[in-house]
Amino acid sequence: MGNPQLAVRTIYRSTDGGAHWATISSNLPETPVSGVVVDPQDANTVYLATDAGVFSTRQIATCAAGASNCWTPFGAGLPQSPVVALSAAPSSVSPTVLAAGTYGRGVWQIPLWTAGTQLTTATATSTTLTFASQTYGSTSATQTVTLANTGSIALVPSAIAASGDFSETDNCLNATVNGGASCTIQVTFTPTQTGTRSGLLTIGANIAGGQLTVLLSGTGTSAGPVQLAPVSLSFGDVEVGTTSTALQVTVQNSSTSAVPVSSIAATAPFVLASNACGSSLAAGSDCQLTVEFAPAQAGAASGTLTLATSSGSQTVALSGTGAAPPTDTLSPVSLTFAGTIIGQASAAQTVQLANSGGVPLTSIAAVASGPYQVASTCGTQLAANSSCSLSVTFAPTAAGSQPGVLTVTDILKKQTIALAGTGLLPPAFAVSPPSLSFPTQQTGVASSPQTLTISNTGGAPMANVGFQITGPWANSFSTGASTCGATLANGSSCTVQAIFTPASAGGNTATLTVTSSTLGVKAATVVLSGTGQAVSGLNVSPAQMSFAVTTLGQTSAAQAVTVTNSGATAATGLTFSTAHPSAWCRTAAEQRSPRGQAARQAWCLRPRPTARRREHSR
Repeated sequence: MGNPQLAVRTIYRSTDGGAHWATISSNLPETPVSGVVVDPQDANTVYLATDAGVFSTRQIATCAAGASNCWTPFGAGLPQSPVVALSAAPSSVSPTVLAAGTYGRGVWQIPLWTAGTQLTTATATSTTLTFASQTYGSTSATQTVTLANTGSIALVPSAIAASGDFSETDNCLNATVNGGASCTIQVTFTPTQTGTRSGLLTIGANIAGGQLTVLLSGTGTSAGPVQLAPVSLSFGDVEVGTTSTALQVTVQNSSTSAVPVSSIAATAPFVLASNACGSSLAAGSDCQLTVEFAPAQAGAASGTLTLATSSGSQTVALSGTGAAPPTDTLSPVSLTFAGTIIGQASAAQTVQLANSGGVPLTSIAAVASGPYQVASTCGTQLAANSSCSLSVTFAPTAAGSQPGVLTVTDILKKQTIALAGTGLLPPAFAVSPPSLSFPTQQTGVASSPQTLTISNTGGAPMANVGFQITGPWANSFSTGASTCGATLANGSSCTVQAIFTPASAGGNTATLTVTSSTLGVKAATVVLSGTGQAVSGLNVSPAQMSFAVTTLGQTSAAQAVTVTNSGATAATGLTFSTAHPSAWCRTAAEQRSPRGQAARQAWCLRPRPTARRREHSR
């Protein structure tokens, strides 16, 4: 069963082929690590796949040293799901991206730290350095490695580190070495044990593969009965004005007699924190010393822990870097958003949070009040000498001025940024008149146009006013000239003409719909109506019919009349009727035409059958 008090270590590093391992978990969250990828263009840059997202460092060579806080969240936008695998595109392909596979939420990609980096070529004067035998605990003379830029692009060494019992100083790191120029690296050997010792000098730079290596070797010899281990301590970055975690040194007396201790001291800014050895080292025993680093100013610091005994003096080399305290600069100090329609979100505006200090800024949180939302790429901590973004959007819930506040807190203080924006009523249509009625119009002939006025009565502009006619008689109506352009400003109006060209006789109706491409604008409708009148085209044949004399009470033989429509439209609602002869006589008599006179002679002057019957009865 696991020990809940035991700190979780999730990532380790070896510099001797796996013979020894050191944890580099540093400030990682206590969560499983599922994958490790080294940047193909910078061997000092490493990416981790964890259950809490992707983390990265650009200082893997010093990540295990002291109280280093080397890991930071990489990028933003991943879903809340464990990252189970990583893959980095080779430097020979484009684009140079890091792909992350998540548990059930898909595959994502983001540019590598080194995306866009130009590569050059470089050589070291030697691929191996061999040191003469050196007394245990003492430091050898310096050997030099020259790093030369053999390409045309500037060489920028990004990381230089020596492993094992070897250390280095240089004038190369983060310098710009132009084509044909060079810089130097000085390497020393301080054996921590007797016998053959080996190490590796690693030079990271903007070259193919990301690094050059030099093999290091030497032999440690016995220095007497008292030995210190390790022979060097590196505290990494420690904030100025604070004290580091104590690191331990073991003192061992391998002789068969006690060895008196004359003094134990550490040079400033290093402090001997505890001494369990006392004034004498018992025969065949060991004891522990602890040392702390308390930098008073920014920059690299070095010192020595010295143990003086009757058999001589032993030393431990001490090193560390005083890091400037974190800063939390916000820019800009206020944000003003353009007028935004109620229910919609504005374009995002960005606030930058910058940490120009030498240690991470921690306990970061951001919240926005009122109708504002904030999204952050900062996480809860911001690495030294870096910046992150707070993205703010405005989503008004009411019309008028709507102020708010962005509050950013961290380990140092709380800061606020004033937010201002104006909520706008959505654009809306008003159409006048609400309906159009056209006078009776001959079918197939266009009417005179009638004008509709379209107004925007809302608080914001609308775009692309359009017109559509629908209904069973939609083909009888059309739109003509319009003054409505790409945008109709709030409080303004435009016009469109409507035309009636009846496709059929009788009543014609349709609906004109006015629309806008702006989100949320409700369409307006106008009822269109008009009557189509067909051109007369009815003819009958024959034009006159004569019936033979027929006995009273009997029915004559039927005669046919042919009705012909020669017009362009169908004739509907036809009715047929006949008139009494006397009525027809009156009509014909009133006409002053040969046809009327002939009809009168044919029918009106003949004696009526009823009149003859009356005469006969007399």
